[in-house]
Amino acid sequence: MEFTIAERKYSFRCDYDIEAAGGQYFAQKAAFSFHDKITLQDKSGNSIARGKGLFSFLRCKHDFRFFDGRVYRSWLSRFFLPVYACEGSNESYLLYVHRKLRYSIFRNDVQVAAAKKIALFTAMEASTGSALTGTLIWSY
Repeated sequence: MEFTIAERKYSFRCDYDIEAAGGQYFAQKAAFSFHDKITLQDKSGNSIARGKGLFSFLRCKHDFRFFDGRVYRSWLSRFFLPVYACEGSNESYLLYVHRKLRYSIFRNDVQVAAAKKIALFTAMEASTGSALTGTLIWSY
């Protein structure tokens, strides 16, 4: 599976173009809102999910509501050695941030992806054993 996340450089808000699973998506974060407001849409402009930031001093909490009824909550689980957690719909995800821009992603306590130098993700799909690869583009 290949995916690309690219931030639009010349935008008043934070806008992202996403290509994943054979589809094109668009995400945007509202400008100048007290709590983060995030919208995820498909290519035709139909809303897929909405995210809202929750008040927290250091935990970066968000709730994501998908229009098919799924609800996920994400937060910063550990502050000094960053670990992000996400739970909902009988699933749990952990994103471990390692030194030198390296990341590990776990789903239900099984590692499903790893990133090195923010350029290439490589994962092993548990059910089929096939390798999953993709590119992730971030701009700062």
